[in-house]
Amino acid sequence: AFCEEAASYPINCSSGFYCPGNSSFERPCPIGRYSPGGSSLCPACMAGFYSQGVQSKCKACAPGLFLNESGKLQCIKCLPGTWGNETGLNSSHKCHRCPAGRYSRAEGADRISACVPCPPGKKGQNPGASTADACVSCPLGFLQSEPGQANCDQVDPGAVVLGGGATSVVVPDGSFIVATSCAGDDGNLGKGAQNSCRDAKPFLACPAGWIGRKPPTQNCTACAPGKSSVGGSTNCVSCSKGRFST
Repeated sequence: AFCEEAASYPINCSSGFYCPGNSSFERPCPIGRYSPGGSSLCPACMAGFYSQGVQSKCKACAPGLFLNESGKLQCIKCLPGTWGNETGLNSSHKCHRCPAGRYSRAEGADRISACVPCPPGKKGQNPGASTADACVSCPLGFLQSEPGQANCDQVDPGAVVLGGGATSVVVPDGSFIVATSCAGDDGNLGKGAQNSCRDAKPFLACPAGWIGRKPPTQNCTACAPGKSSVGGSTNCVSCSKGRFST
């Protein structure tokens, strides 16, 4: 055994090493610490930075990663539903949440493009979503034609939603609405419809003796006695002489 003699001259430790007690005996900096050289100690890397040991400086966490403690070996991936495009993030809260209308299953995402947009016909109202279940279908009578949206828009009176909530069509005057919404993929129709989207029309012309409302609704109105109409009409006309209508 021997006693190390304190140095009376500048410490000459190599980078990544330290010389305890100002001695000339080098020891490697441990994991999570660093030394630029000529030091009697190895400071801990601050949050957002890491060291694998024997390093002259700490490395910043790469984009998509964070580290909320000092003196650590490796960074942590941003959670699903979030992304980070900056280096040296020192908290999970520094990872940006996917905006409403998007979601991401990925860990460690480093760009917003990792956030997948909800498809047309659906909306996603919660930021930071991590599964496709966050995208929900537009309610009956609403549509969304654009991907990645947080809300659906109500259709104008007299219009029918088609394409699983992704588009709509204006019902012509003199018609009545059979289905207020047609989902498409699963064959479900709105109120009053019985067939699949492939087999049923979302609207039909009002039959003779009946007229359509303005804007069109799910009902036709019968002509009054003594009046009639042809199919697809919006007005009843009086019967000609010698003819009658009950």
